[in-house]
Amino acid sequence: MLNLTLERIERQIRKLPVEHAYALDATYSILWHTTDDQANQVVFSPTQLESLDCTILTHNHPGGRSLSRPDVMLARRWNLAEIRAVTATHRYSVKPPLAGWNMSDEFQEVLNRERDLLNRQIDKEIESGLLTGWMAERTFHHRLWERMASRGMIRYTAERW
Repeated sequence: MLNLTLERIERQIRKLPVEHAYALDATYSILWHTTDDQANQVVFSPTQLESLDCTILTHNHPGGRSLSRPDVMLARRWNLAEIRAVTATHRYSVKPPLAGWNMSDEFQEVLNRERDLLNRQIDKEIESGLLTGWMAERTFHHRLWERMASRGMIRYTAERW
């Protein structure tokens, strides 16, 4: 069951035209909120980054896409318990595997390999008319995180509102 504070925040920001980010601690208390009033980024201060260990970071993606590669790299680098992105239609979540974030080169190697395999698959789907370039771009990261989750490198969920 989703925590009520997290649910309230995500419902408030999911349709906003600029990105907002909230960091919450293990008890779902809000540690901080920030925005740069940009449609596709929020930049964090060093103090904000240093406060992220074992927290939940949720933010909106006005463009309607899943979590980005920089989002997941941020989660790994700062040991987030979870990173979330919400859109007008979906809620996305990446958590570390149960053993914790894999900080070895293996994660990056698997990510690069899965990215390359997915790009080849998408190219074939576009060539055969099964997928448009627009849809490929919109779903790329969602499909990549599904692949990484199937390899046990992350725990990933995507749900419709």
